[in-house]
Amino acid sequence: MNRAEFLATSPKNEQQFTHDCFLYTNKNYPAHRKLFFHVMNEMERLPGETSSSHMMRLGKAKSMGVLPGVPDFICIAPLFCIELKMEKGKVSDAQKILHAEWDFAGVAVHVCYTPSQFIEAIESHIGKPPFE
Repeated sequence: MNRAEFLATSPKNEQQFTHDCFLYTNKNYPAHRKLFFHVMNEMERLPGETSSSHMMRLGKAKSMGVLPGVPDFICIAPLFCIELKMEKGKVSDAQKILHAEWDFAGVAVHVCYTPSQFIEAIESHIGKPPFE
């Protein structure tokens, strides 16, 4: 997916937005394929799962290191993170707290609502894609 194709996308939901952002980055920044990744930090309720069973799974995940508020994408070199939101999406309280702590520690966290904001965030740390 090149820049024009990516900018023309209109994702229907955050999952598609995440997918499109990953495709764009993976194709256009090959040197970062093993440095830039998505953090799966959500746990949707399984079909037929009871509330108590879901809470047990959440508790188990937290006990294994799942950290509420972690951004959707992390790049480890250079170090920065990106949280994706749909147009009317809101940054949760857990995300606000974690983003502030990471910012204080020197880790840039960008919140992006559009493909163009995603490109701006990537380019502010890595530069333009090598193939443009």
